[in-house]
Amino acid sequence: MAKTNRKGKVLVTGVTGFVGQHCAERLLHHGYEMRGSMRNPSKEALVRNAIDPNGNHQESIEFCHLDLLRDEGWEEAMKGCDYVLHVASPFYINEPKDEQEFIKPAVDGTLRAMRFAKQAGVKKIVVTSSLVAMVGDSKKAHLTQESWTDPERHKVSAYMKSKAHAERAAWDFYEKQSEEGGSIGGSMGGSTRGNTDGGMGGNMGGSTSGNTNGNMAGNKMELTVVNPGPIFGPTLTGHIGASLEIVENLMTGKMPQQPNVVYAMSDVRDIAEIHVQALENERSNGKRFIVTTEESYAFTDVARVLQESGYEKATPKTAPSFLLKVLSLFKPDVKAMMPLVDSHVTVDLSPTLATFDWQPVAFEQTIRDTAKSIASFRS
Repeated sequence: MAKTNRKGKVLVTGVTGFVGQHCAERLLHHGYEMRGSMRNPSKEALVRNAIDPNGNHQESIEFCHLDLLRDEGWEEAMKGCDYVLHVASPFYINEPKDEQEFIKPAVDGTLRAMRFAKQAGVKKIVVTSSLVAMVGDSKKAHLTQESWTDPERHKVSAYMKSKAHAERAAWDFYEKQSEEGGSIGGSMGGSTRGNTDGGMGGNMGGSTSGNTNGNMAGNKMELTVVNPGPIFGPTLTGHIGASLEIVENLMTGKMPQQPNVVYAMSDVRDIAEIHVQALENERSNGKRFIVTTEESYAFTDVARVLQESGYEKATPKTAPSFLLKVLSLFKPDVKAMMPLVDSHVTVDLSPTLATFDWQPVAFEQTIRDTAKSIASFRS
């Protein structure tokens, strides 16, 4: 086994997910010890093999079992950890009937991770958010570090609301900590300051009692937030999530027309790299960072790259918006996508480029690598 100088232990929530797995792999590459959380213990072997296929870092990998909505196990999971990457977040392809299915676990899970991290003396937590927490309901938007989705005013999907509420909750926790000189005690009920559903604050208030006394006082816990766009890149396990399903459907001809959506895209490897670099980058403290391509691309561009790469069934053709509106009446996945149809979103990537030792993977390379990894698991 490879011997390296360990840089500290990092808890990764949601390590079974697409981004979580890549974050774990990058942590091991950079010399950290990784403790990954999951709900289902049966996935441990799959994840272990995915993040360390050559077996060089097995002594640096451990797992724990956590639920975003339950306190059990969180205190133990944080023991000995220097940092936390809070990646876990609920996601459903179809829009839920009750938007709280998205919002409550996203907010409660974020506050739970921050509360127990603070209690354990964690130095820094990096939280995974999204461009949808920035874009609002405007079809034409240029996003900066100051951009925000307002869930109470903007007409957006439950998923978009969940990401905005959860990120707001994280910043409110961080700011309250700063105001109180590094200590947070008592109920977290007021931590969202009206930016998230009142019931969420109340739920968290009850669960903090008895846990937030002297243990939570002390040094300030730093926070960095990462905001990616639609996420592509190679799958480590063969599991196909929402964005990769788009690529697979294009490869196989199941999506002959694409919605008119123009966005800055993200490579999962870039997202993971920024998460890991942020841990010890003091210039990133107290800031949020867009992690995408510099330019924006349409879904027809994804089809074009695939076609140019030899996937002949991929056909770059924009679907008429009126057709999508009709389909959305009886296809839940199309309905969930409708808030993004006819959007054109650009970003200011300059703060990210100035803060980190990083350049984004080229869009064409991302799509080619995505397709190659999907094909390798399907062969």
